[in-house]
Amino acid sequence: MTQHFKTILKTSFVIASILILSSCGGSKMIFAKYGKFKMADGEMNHFPVGQQEVTAYQNCCLVESDQIYLNRCVVNDTKQYAVFIAVSETLTQSTYADALKSDASFQIVESRSAVVRKTKVDAYLISRGNSHTARFTYMEHKGGLMVIYDYTTTNPGDAKLIYDTMETYLHEKIHL
Repeated sequence: MTQHFKTILKTSFVIASILILSSCGGSKMIFAKYGKFKMADGEMNHFPVGQQEVTAYQNCCLVESDQIYLNRCVVNDTKQYAVFIAVSETLTQSTYADALKSDASFQIVESRSAVVRKTKVDAYLISRGNSHTARFTYMEHKGGLMVIYDYTTTNPGDAKLIYDTMETYLHEKIHL
């Protein structure tokens, strides 16, 4: 075998391994470029994201922008919530905040910022129609992507609890 062929074979194996691990229903799921999401009991990773997940995301969470891409969808049917993780290569937290505030389809109930694991996180408790969402935005340190993390449910109390316990919740669920 030539060295070039061996390199291609090794690279293909690494990529296939990463894809298999990220799509499994195991304890951790990879998202964005470097994020790790800890799966809880009852959570199902819908990967690759299909039209049904995209439509659900558009109905509850999407701010009108052609610069935001849905990256992952995790659903817990028993507890009736979904987690949507979207990314943007071009938006910053401040430009995103402006876009969210100017989107009349959202009601921003509360907002705040905090530092979680040395990362500035902007948090929003928002409503759109019958959906209630605890939204967290932050910049990936290594990858430079802005991550938009949405915990959405029809129960406003559940979304408020996630929003109020942002630091603990994010510390347990994702690696920033």
